[in-house]
Amino acid sequence: MSEHVLFLVLGLGTGAIYALLGLGLVMEHRSSGVVNFAHGAIATVIAYVFVELRSTGDLVLPWVGFSNRISLSNEGLALGPAIAVASLYAAVLGLVIYVVVFRPLRAAPALAKVVASVGLMLVLQSFVVIAFGTSAKSTSAVLPDEPVELFGQVVPRDRLWLAAVAVCAAALLWALFRYTRFGLATRAAAESEKGATLLGYSSTRIAAANWVLASMLAGVAGVLLAPITSLTPLQYSLLVVPALGVALVGRFRSFSLTALAAFALGMAQSEITKIQADHDWFPKYGVKEGLPFLVILVAMAAFGRSLPERGEAADTRPPATARPGSPLAPAVLGTSVALIALIVLQGSYRGALIQSLVAALLCLSLVVLTGYVGQISLAQMTFAGLSGLTLSRLALDVGVPFPLSMLLASLVAVAAGLLLGLPALRVRGVQLAVITIAAAVAVEQFVFANPDLNGGFTGAKVPPPSLFGLDLNIRSPRIDEYPRVAFGVFVLVVLVVVAIGVTNLRRNATGRRMLAVRANERAAAAAGIDVRATKLLAFGLSAFIAGIAGAIIGYQRGLVSAESFGVFASLTLLAFAYVGGIGRVSGAIAGGVLIAAGGLVPVALDRWLALGRYEVLLSGLGLVAIAIAHPDGVATAFDRPTRAVRGWWQRSTTRFAVARSAPPVRTHAARPPLQAPAEGPLLSVRSLSVSFGGINALDDIDLVVEHGSFVGLIGPNGAGKTTFVDAVSGYVRPVRGTIGFADGCIDRLRPHVRARRGLARTFQGVELFDDLTVVENVLVAAEPVRWWTSAADVVRHRPGRLDDALWALDIVGMRRSADLEPSALSHGQRKLVGIARAVASRPKLVLLDEPAAGLDTHESRTLGTHLRSLVAEGIGVLLIDHDMGLVLGACDEIWVLDFGRVLAHGSPDTIRADRAVIDAYLGDAHQEGAAAPGAPAATTADRR
Repeated sequence: MSEHVLFLVLGLGTGAIYALLGLGLVMEHRSSGVVNFAHGAIATVIAYVFVELRSTGDLVLPWVGFSNRISLSNEGLALGPAIAVASLYAAVLGLVIYVVVFRPLRAAPALAKVVASVGLMLVLQSFVVIAFGTSAKSTSAVLPDEPVELFGQVVPRDRLWLAAVAVCAAALLWALFRYTRFGLATRAAAESEKGATLLGYSSTRIAAANWVLASMLAGVAGVLLAPITSLTPLQYSLLVVPALGVALVGRFRSFSLTALAAFALGMAQSEITKIQADHDWFPKYGVKEGLPFLVILVAMAAFGRSLPERGEAADTRPPATARPGSPLAPAVLGTSVALIALIVLQGSYRGALIQSLVAALLCLSLVVLTGYVGQISLAQMTFAGLSGLTLSRLALDVGVPFPLSMLLASLVAVAAGLLLGLPALRVRGVQLAVITIAAAVAVEQFVFANPDLNGGFTGAKVPPPSLFGLDLNIRSPRIDEYPRVAFGVFVLVVLVVVAIGVTNLRRNATGRRMLAVRANERAAAAAGIDVRATKLLAFGLSAFIAGIAGAIIGYQRGLVSAESFGVFASLTLLAFAYVGGIGRVSGAIAGGVLIAAGGLVPVALDRWLALGRYEVLLSGLGLVAIAIAHPDGVATAFDRPTRAVRGWWQRSTTRFAVARSAPPVRTHAARPPLQAPAEGPLLSVRSLSVSFGGINALDDIDLVVEHGSFVGLIGPNGAGKTTFVDAVSGYVRPVRGTIGFADGCIDRLRPHVRARRGLARTFQGVELFDDLTVVENVLVAAEPVRWWTSAADVVRHRPGRLDDALWALDIVGMRRSADLEPSALSHGQRKLVGIARAVASRPKLVLLDEPAAGLDTHESRTLGTHLRSLVAEGIGVLLIDHDMGLVLGACDEIWVLDFGRVLAHGSPDTIRADRAVIDAYLGDAHQEGAAAPGAPAATTADRR
């Protein structure tokens, strides 16, 4: 027991460091929405500055290339002054980082902030290496370290002091945010920046103050850790992973939960260390490092949701994607240029070009996952490394020949990708990035750093590839022939094939579904898209491409080593792909050629300008600058000339203009009728109740919709109308009740399954897919999903059900806008496109949630006519709207809700004359006169 006490106390000290870093991450996120992956690097810089102050008395300023040292003492500063100077240094550094880097990104996509923090991490790490070197450093004790006896065991006193410092920091921050005006202002600015400004608070100053305090906490962590463990640049930077884990447990909001999780994690890791020492059977690698990953998974299982909730704040605009045409011409041109370069270039330049091709292949894996589906992954090099290690085993131990060994190794990467994709079913955005970086660290320690798996000191060897007697080895007996052109051609062919496949994916139904999920998961599910399957498909395809690249890296280097596939390699890969243009194939090529480390342009610049040890520093600065100034990537610089050429081509051939060249749309009468309705009602809702926080939004609702009928659902704001639609379509889970639809019960079906069974819906807000054109928005719902479609979409271009999409646009009078982007439409037009998307699949019933909101009188009258035509097509309609002229004039039957209960139901005349409905909602203006179908009445009862 006494030995356990020692390890638990040691774990308390480790947990205290996690807590200090995690508390800082919480402050940064609460004030500016940033998850700062460079937080550990900030602690590293302050720790080195403190050690240098103590040892030499020099203050090392944060720049390189010219004098950056100020001597404050000839013999080193005393402890108190050194801590004071280091703390002030941390405060100024945090302020500069916020003002220069993250304040300009406050309205940028989450991915841009991630990339900026990665670039910042590279800058800080490079500064440390240049200014202080790479050798381990240490310093004398900061806290009292005399041993003390506790429960019969002598333990170091400084670990208890560390824990006390972390507890005090968490308590002070809790009190600061709970009871002070500063904390109130921070919480107000986090909820609404505009609202805080109206109250007289400056959100910029609030965020800057939080960043100053957070950086000081990181500095304290670095200073307190320096005497306990050897100080190295990479080791301290990796502390951000467990710190992110504990902050995530606290949901980036709670200081107390963050601190408790930190202490629990530190003690658990320490106990694992003891078990490893005591038991030979216990794994020696990766278990302790993998514990943060497990903590994060548990937190996500508790807090995550498969779909975002109604009203949940969405991320700002993601990086732009291209709308590519046929990939044939770019592939021929690009292949020709690359082939000529492979032949002409010699030696290191040819090697740099091959490295660029491999890097472009890795970037393509992120185009599929992050560019198309919006899932931020920081584990792509992990997939590549697993594939490379598997390739070594298959080729040497099993004797599987090329290329079968490369394909099988890539399938292992697919399995890892699908496994890591499982958390993405409940989380998204930066939270998923935290999960993937934790998984990357765990795999790095468990696999890549394990000599039983990584081939030991020399690495895992990979035999050179050969195909039908053709030698594809990169090496040659002659030194002047390295690297061989044959290997470069092999890499080029693989890259071209994958690039064409990724381009085809974007042009086809699978790509449209991916972009729909990226834009709006709720609306994608309503369109019949299985959001979970789409995410897993993207993870699998992305991991397969990364696996192919990992195998090629093994062939390129002749072995697989841990250094090539570490977590920092994944971080820099994401940054390079983003800067190149992560939403497009051309961006992946640009990222590989122009930016990737060891690529053609960086090597050329190094040769011409002799960048030497400043290369990483300049790369990091470039990442930060481009993320701020050009958030869609450098590939977008070619958009204007590309659009000009494509426009000329379209005008000359007219075969790409949807509105002019699409096949004639069948008239309504010519469309095949729906199947004969089954017996009984189309929709039967019995005793439906929904509660939120103990408040009944719906209370024992009974409602019936017959086949092919037009039913209205009205009531004042807060009556439960949208909640009813959410419950029927599967977005909220009822407390009790049953929902019967067509010929079965749909209570437990997910939203996309209900949509595929013929239950479509629109949303109260305008929830279009802004990355797709109007006709593509509608095509998403019109196209059926089959298991083989994704494979076919990679191979060739398939036009899709264009006539069905255009028919749906005709229904709402929006065909002329088919080629436009949603951003070019008015609010009312966007609502009409949402209706067209809902009816494109020819559903049995469509639930319309306030479709007339934003429409003028003429548009509302026209909408009523369009909706009646849907009923003529055999499509049932349940309409929610405050336009009483539309509802009373177009509906066959009306149900009225009030405070979550059915107040009345019947024909429009019955509802118009019902005194309870008049008093609760309509008012006396609707007692007399009947409006024509679709015509608004004189008074619109809108209680909003």
